[in-house]
Amino acid sequence: MIGDVVARMGDEPAIVKDDVVLSYRELDQAVARLSADLRGRGVRAEDRIGITHGTSIDGAVAALAVMEAGAAFVPLETSYPDARLRSVLNDAGVSLVLAPEGLKSRISDLALDSCHVEEWRFVKSDAATGPVHAELASTPHDTQLAYIIFTSGSTGRPKGVMISHGAIANYIGWARTEYTSLGGRALLHSPLGFDLTLTALFGALASGGCIVMCDPLSCFSELPNADFVKGTPSHLPFISLMNGKSPAKELVLGGESLIGENVEWWRSINANAEIINEYGPTEATVGCTARRWSRAMPVPSGVLSLGKPISGCEVHVLDAELAPVAVGEVGELYISGLQVARGYSAMPGGTAACFVPDPFTNERGRRMYKSGDFGWYDHDGELHFTGRNDSQVKVSGHRIELGDIEANLLRAPGVLEAAAILIAGANPQLFGFVRTSDPSLDGDAILRGIRDCVPHYLVPAKVIVVPDLPRTQNGKIDRERLGGLTEP
Repeated sequence: MIGDVVARMGDEPAIVKDDVVLSYRELDQAVARLSADLRGRGVRAEDRIGITHGTSIDGAVAALAVMEAGAAFVPLETSYPDARLRSVLNDAGVSLVLAPEGLKSRISDLALDSCHVEEWRFVKSDAATGPVHAELASTPHDTQLAYIIFTSGSTGRPKGVMISHGAIANYIGWARTEYTSLGGRALLHSPLGFDLTLTALFGALASGGCIVMCDPLSCFSELPNADFVKGTPSHLPFISLMNGKSPAKELVLGGESLIGENVEWWRSINANAEIINEYGPTEATVGCTARRWSRAMPVPSGVLSLGKPISGCEVHVLDAELAPVAVGEVGELYISGLQVARGYSAMPGGTAACFVPDPFTNERGRRMYKSGDFGWYDHDGELHFTGRNDSQVKVSGHRIELGDIEANLLRAPGVLEAAAILIAGANPQLFGFVRTSDPSLDGDAILRGIRDCVPHYLVPAKVIVVPDLPRTQNGKIDRERLGGLTEP
């Protein structure tokens, strides 16, 4: 992915983190060295290689090297509890894990016998001894697997989304043209398992830019100067605290509904950046629509437009019979084109349900992704979001199935029924509700139990024990009434 940029950029900085500066030449040689080592271990096309290095130069080198070797990288979030991490390893079919010192024994205990774990960490001085880039094998085919990213699943089982080389190449090709500031300094503040990260990582390197890397927990308290920043709408208040260090050119936001009033407030403090609202589920490879607001352009109130589909992507607004609805009418969003994922790893049923034949093309085998999002097109061809058809929500950019939280609550001893809701607002919070076999069971105790089993973003702010879960006339859980139980 960076081979054609190296000759032009040479000793210019490619990645900066703290006091470490890695040039394009050094990065290219480091990637080539690890890629050659992987091939020497027998790694081939379609092999799945786990990466445990988080937000780091190590992780960037590893991801690039795995793709260069023709295999697919699988980001492994080591903060996950053991059970969830084991599920990710198994469902992805990971055959090799690259791990820093100290993690090898833990990963080895979790993985199947067919999965090998190797200690590896990037050492800058090794870059100069790497083989030349041109000696490596040819570019992987477009249909070949590039990476697998796991998202929340409604059954409590995370879903591994399989993305091809052609899909990510189409997105990055569009991004490097649309986001010209990627050729400057691009902030990278999130782990590889959060696919918004790939815009800064691959987009900046493809554009000859410099990645400014920082740790997720400390980044926004010490925001580096950057030309390009991508985050979620939840990041806006934190970025705003750094007046004078906000993105000088472009701020891309996605993962949640973007509210016009929040953007206008942010721009009153940070007037320099252009704002882009980017929409795209993981199953559609990072982003498939975008809408830009220049510095002089007023931002309307309410939920902002998702914009128009990017090149190579189509977004259909369809009714229950898969027929297009009229302009201005609401329907479900089905995404088709070059960026649609191959499906879910080890989940043929889930793949068949969500990736359906595309009736709008003569291309054999082409599918649409049934997003579960609802929206409508206006007369200018811009897409507008209205909500979801299921219990999926977004919190700080994390896509969460409420059923995932409910499934974990039901695993707690004594819990008979469980429900979860999101209370929206300036600080969105998840709440869990349980009916138990023992009235003396305490919600805080249940909360402590699930905190050890799920990632932090799936932990409710509070678990409330109720005698019965309120229901609607048709027997479904009445989530609106549950919301009233959260008030003091």
